Amino acid sequence: MPFDINRARRRREIQIANEVVAELVKHASPPLEMVGQVLVSVCERNAVVLDEASGRRILGYVAKEIARQQRIVDALTVSAEAIAR
Repeated sequence: MPFDINRARRRREIQIANEVVAELVKHASPPLEMVGQVLVSVCERNAVVLDEASGRRILGYVAKEIARQQRIVDALTVSAEAIAR
């Protein structure tokens, strides 16, 4: 199977996005500006140089993951409220 540069790039971008989300989760409610700061620090830590397109894709992955986690929290909250009744 030949090496697919696009697949490798996407996998790396998702890995960086997951690290960004993991850093953001450590804070109770991080301000929006913090997302960019965390992205920059994760890229520096991993010695990754981003172009604009990669940065946008990574931020898209971060947004999707945060939305997914928020839906899980909302569902758990509704379940807890239903149990409490």
